[in-house]
Amino acid sequence: MIYSTLRERTILFGGTFQETVAYNDTWSWTGSGWTQLSPSTSPSGRWNVSMAYDPVRQRAVMFGGTELGGGVQNDTWEWNGTNWTQMSPATVPPARAGAAITFDHVTRQIVMFGGETGSAVKLGDTWLWDGNDWTALSAASPVATHSQAAVSDPVSQRSFVFSGLHSGNTLHDDTYEFDGDSWQTRAFGLRPAARAGAHMAYDTLRDRGVIFGGLGQTYLADTWELTPVEHVASFTPFGSGCAGSAGIPALAPQLGSRPWSGEDFKLQLTGIPPGGQPFLLIGVTNPTTDLLFLGMPGCTAYLTPDILVQLVNLGGWAELTIPVPVDQTIHGLNLYAQCGVPDLGVNSAGLTASNPGVIVIGAR
Repeated sequence: MIYSTLRERTILFGGTFQETVAYNDTWSWTGSGWTQLSPSTSPSGRWNVSMAYDPVRQRAVMFGGTELGGGVQNDTWEWNGTNWTQMSPATVPPARAGAAITFDHVTRQIVMFGGETGSAVKLGDTWLWDGNDWTALSAASPVATHSQAAVSDPVSQRSFVFSGLHSGNTLHDDTYEFDGDSWQTRAFGLRPAARAGAHMAYDTLRDRGVIFGGLGQTYLADTWELTPVEHVASFTPFGSGCAGSAGIPALAPQLGSRPWSGEDFKLQLTGIPPGGQPFLLIGVTNPTTDLLFLGMPGCTAYLTPDILVQLVNLGGWAELTIPVPVDQTIHGLNLYAQCGVPDLGVNSAGLTASNPGVIVIGAR
């Protein structure tokens, strides 16, 4: 089961009843009711499939699963909103059921881990699907597991798997994090009890994963939330800039860039008139100052000018890369940024200002 952000509905495929029947029907949930869909082509009836949504390609991707009689499949299917299409990759992962699968925000591909073969062998391999082919990753993977819960966090740009059945059908309560290249163990002091077959989804309104149920020592009906990032990196515009000959200068992060500790944070300024060499101000506090006294009517400064960085006009826009240091003392720190833009003739100061923004240093 997946949620299509394009069509704003949940899609359900297949399943079983006590392994006496294998369904191959496709259903849509709109938030108020279920509708059975009628695709011209469908996969065979099966359960324990691995299914995830690719928001870049706007497709649901499904791999493997168990057919009636116990046969485990290795086929790849995609759902485009109206029909299923069987894909023909050159490289095919081994057949499996119950693998963890989700969308990886770093590689912008589907990532699949683990599962179980038809002979009940637990798998510990990791694969990426780019829409045309599967690629096996050689990096270290978690312990071979199946029936684990998986979720992708677009804020930290990390994917997570939780619990599941290891070899010998033993339950474990471990959590692993995937950064687009390799897996790392995440140790949470407070965590759900070990389980298999739980379901996990991401709450985009509250920026956290939500896990429900599963089978532990008994059937479980508990709900837990995963908040892997204590300090979320962000840039939030506030206030307003003042208009110049090229409009109001706009300060914003480059697409996908956030001020994470130990990484580069990239800012971009647009709306720069020809010949003007702008500058960036960074402050640790944000008092509001009317700049009329400087000859800049309608302009406001929203910070203390503690740091000044000269920018280069690249033809109407400028960019700046800020290396964020690895330092626990700055995690969660708020800084304030605003640009000044020279613009001769626009006012007596020959200067306009961009919108301000608050920078929150995050750690992941």
